[in-house]
Amino acid sequence: MRCLGVSYVEVRPAEGNYEIYPHAVLDTEPQTYDLDSLPALFDTDEEDFGLLVAATSDPAAALDAAADRTGAVRERWLTQSMAGDEYRDYVLAGRPARAPDGRPWPTPPSS
Repeated sequence: MRCLGVSYVEVRPAEGNYEIYPHAVLDTEPQTYDLDSLPALFDTDEEDFGLLVAATSDPAAALDAAADRTGAVRERWLTQSMAGDEYRDYVLAGRPARAPDGRPWPTPPSS
């Protein structure tokens, strides 16, 4: 059975800090590969569906916190504009269980 969603972690600057937000979106047959345009995997009333899990003033510490709190893989960080390209590659590859680097593709938590 294939995963119903795709998860990713966002680190964004905010008022002198770096905030960490995990996201999970529905893995539908997309008309676009823009992850921001896909619907949230879990129902929520919040406008921005990510939940703030950490904030720090140091960018390197933000990446460490993202890895510790969400399981984000440091070698896989990329810019937001490239995230859609990675998702497109995943879809076009047939949604394989493992990425080209041999690691499992990220998946959302089970509900």
